Amino acid sequence: AAFEGTAVRITGAGNNNRVAGNYIGTTADGTTALANSWGVRIDGSENTIIGTNGDGVGDAAEGNLISGSAVIGIYLENSSNNNRIAGNTIGTDATGTNAIANWIGIEVYSGDSNIIGTNGDGVSDEAERNLISGNTEDGVQVRTSNNRVAGNYIGTDPTGTSAIPNYTGVRMVSPGGENIIGTNSDGSGDEAERNLISGNTDYGVLFISSGDNHVAGNTIGTNAAGTAALPNGRGVYSIDDSGNIIGTNGDGTHDATEGNLISGNSGVGVAIVESYNTRVAGNFIGTDATGTRAIPNSSGVVIALESRRNIIGTNGDGTSDELERNVISGNSGVGIRLNVDAQSNTIAGNLIGVTPSVDTPGDLDPLGNGADGLIILAGEPLSSGNLIGGDLPVEQNTIAYNGDNGVALVGGTGNRVQRNAIYDNSALGIDLGDNGPTPNDAEDPDLGPNHYQNYPTVTAVINGSGELVVTYFVDSLTTNSTYPLTIEFFEADDVASGEGQTFLAEDSYNETPATLKEVSLGNANALGIAAGDPLVATATDANGNTSEFSLATVVESDVPTALTLDTFAAARGAGRETPAFAALALAALVGLAASDRRRRAA
Repeated sequence: AAFEGTAVRITGAGNNNRVAGNYIGTTADGTTALANSWGVRIDGSENTIIGTNGDGVGDAAEGNLISGSAVIGIYLENSSNNNRIAGNTIGTDATGTNAIANWIGIEVYSGDSNIIGTNGDGVSDEAERNLISGNTEDGVQVRTSNNRVAGNYIGTDPTGTSAIPNYTGVRMVSPGGENIIGTNSDGSGDEAERNLISGNTDYGVLFISSGDNHVAGNTIGTNAAGTAALPNGRGVYSIDDSGNIIGTNGDGTHDATEGNLISGNSGVGVAIVESYNTRVAGNFIGTDATGTRAIPNSSGVVIALESRRNIIGTNGDGTSDELERNVISGNSGVGIRLNVDAQSNTIAGNLIGVTPSVDTPGDLDPLGNGADGLIILAGEPLSSGNLIGGDLPVEQNTIAYNGDNGVALVGGTGNRVQRNAIYDNSALGIDLGDNGPTPNDAEDPDLGPNHYQNYPTVTAVINGSGELVVTYFVDSLTTNSTYPLTIEFFEADDVASGEGQTFLAEDSYNETPATLKEVSLGNANALGIAAGDPLVATATDANGNTSEFSLATVVESDVPTALTLDTFAAARGAGRETPAFAALALAALVGLAASDRRRRAA
């Protein structure tokens, strides 16, 4: 074909056409480019099939080889609707193992309701897979709405084990929106609709000013089996967008098939940049396909640069909340990073640094991220008003076994850390300033991350009625903290590290600053607390500024060690009024007196 021309062009007057079984843009043996400008152009035409019709008869022979185009391999323009591109090899040689690049593999410039790949009807779905690899720029670019990209291998060889990179795997560009990359979750052929988007030089999936798209059920950054890295430069990026869903939409319909595996990428797994109302839910980010072994991205999730009201994890609406949980574990760097002007985002219900146990259902196993579980960085404008956790049990994140802090707040204010399970991290559970423990200071007059909110000073005792009674105060003036303060109490992982592993209860502190308050948290046995257990607390002011965890206090028992006739006789028999006996008697008497004082104070 001539370099200046288009090999196959179908214009608006012609509908219901087929282009099948051709070599377009290569020599007859499919090994060398013989370039066109465009391989196939559909110009205002509808219901054309390029490749296999997927009827189960001769499908393997119907795919086209479309490579070597100077511009675009397959181009849809001028309201080309309801077309199918299936079973083709686009951007490689006939074997699918060596690149013969188009500039762009497929571009849907104008047209809706087109399907690129399988229609997921359960008939010949695998034969409908396109291999879209080796292209100079994008494997697939979509600029319109309501199209589907399903079941393709994009950036790999036909086995899904080696990279033949496009620069970007799939690019969605304004004014496109409401497209589906992956499964449509109708219950038919969902697994076959999974795209493998791996091995690409830069982005696996890139959205630019393209809203309300759904990325569901794909493998992005690993081999087809999800067992080893086959990295893209970066996983999924949403830039200047609104309303994209990466993972499950949580509508209760086939949500389990909508989660993506986003692992093994050289850069970040998922990035939300200058974007609003994006959801990242139900994905494995940094693990293998089982969620139990690390295949790290450099970092798991990043939210940055004027990003607002995005949700990482569950929205807590009671529908599919458990399936909206992301596993963000095993990444080389941080699990989640909020970076410069990330405002009013919610991170809820995720497993960060842990993975569901395959041996004991309901338990969690360590799979820590290499740095912090979650960090909010400094930078102007500051990232503020974000929520980590929530009121409901399903909204509580588990943040454990990470290589630095559980949560580090380096900049910003009003970043609420609420009711999470934070434990066994290498540094602090919550670190304001990312500089180690910050001691309380008189009256709490600080500037800085979360205004360096002072933590409560706490003691705890199990009284004679079996209730867990805490006595605490917060030394923070109302000019420095907005009252009332919310005090959350946790059983700690241990006394030394003092991270809040198990949420117990909360209390509202509206006292004169530094005034002692005593409150029962409930029956100690029902809370799982016994004498000797460590307890910690946080303080969060009414503007959402959460403190570090308090110093751990050991729960005491209000039942004294009685000085009985037996213990008295045993002591006399052993020591006969020795100093040891005197010390025992004194300790018992002091214990009785202290117990009596506590009962009278109550």
